[in-house]
Amino acid sequence: MPASIVDRLLAPALIGQDPTRVRPLWDRLTGLMRERGHLTGHQADALAAVDIALWAFPASPAAYLRPDLRAHRAF
Repeated sequence: MPASIVDRLLAPALIGQDPTRVRPLWDRLTGLMRERGHLTGHQADALAAVDIALWAFPASPAAYLRPDLRAHRAF
């Protein structure tokens, strides 16, 4: 169930956004969830998974494929 929440609700809101701007993205995603009254259970799990992925992105191999993001490495 959390995977479908990510696929249908959260991922579309992230497409085209800068993955290094975690706080504004998190605010946007929590706003989407709050509008629907979904801040507990599977919805909270889905939001937590996306939040962890966003914080981990700068240290991931995918970040090296984007030269404009190399300055944001976590290490």
